Amino acid sequence: MPDIPYPTAPREAIDTNPQLLVLYGQHKVGKTECVAKLPGCLTLVLRAHSADHLSGNLMDIGTLCEAGAFGKFPADNQAAREQHICAAYLSTLEDLYQRRTAGKPVADIIAHDDIGIVEDWVFDLALSNFLATPMGKSKLGEGLRRITDLPGQGGSPGWAYVWEEFDRMMWRIRRASPKAVVIAHMRDKVVNKETGEVSDTDLDLSGK
Repeated sequence: MPDIPYPTAPREAIDTNPQLLVLYGQHKVGKTECVAKLPGCLTLVLRAHSADHLSGNLMDIGTLCEAGAFGKFPADNQAAREQHICAAYLSTLEDLYQRRTAGKPVADIIAHDDIGIVEDWVFDLALSNFLATPMGKSKLGEGLRRITDLPGQGGSPGWAYVWEEFDRMMWRIRRASPKAVVIAHMRDKVVNKETGEVSDTDLDLSGK
């Protein structure tokens, strides 16, 4: 039997701690409560009032928008409300980055609750970006409500705009703080088309 080299003393880390953690699970299992208790963590709550029952260093961007902290809130229009909250979130990420660059980070960890809301904004931003292009200003963009409705032989070319915008959003999230936690949900059920197996461990994101 080989002489197994069990450690006799603690060792130093051999790799750096990953900057990004994706925390996902079923709805209402305590993900936000968990990160809210992390020392040095600021949690950006993107669904207004969804964390009112929790204590901790929480910044409810939706509620702040309703209170006028980011300018006049368009309370009578759902689409305009979402655009307003998204713009407030982007402004917050930029401000966090500027403070970090200046050597005065707001928190060591920033948690984002949740990425499903960010994904909805990504689709809207991707559509806006496309409509601003010459192609989008042509007849191809007339009446287009969702970027992935763009026609294409091998699938919608609109997905390229989605991936690009999602990468840009993750870049903003990463640079806003030394460490980031992204909270996500799981699909209720996923059926494998080939085997028929049912799984509930898949992220509730388009394309993951």
